[in-house]
Amino acid sequence: RLSQHLHEIALDAQTFAWPLLTSFFSETLNKEDWLKLVDHLFLRCTDPELPIYFLAAYILTAKSQLL
Repeated sequence: RLSQHLHEIALDAQTFAWPLLTSFFSETLNKEDWLKLVDHLFLRCTDPELPIYFLAAYILTAKSQLL
């Protein structure tokens, strides 16, 4: 449903996801949450795709606002 809605309003991944990834969520998360994310990604992560998974989870969390 969310994917269909984003497609209908012509909001593609380059428009909403790329800025989140290029800023590494620093403009989206507060400092405390950003530090936790970075600690987890760099100190505890062996999966290089984890930032993409986090992005997907973040978008799903914002589903009600996006719809």
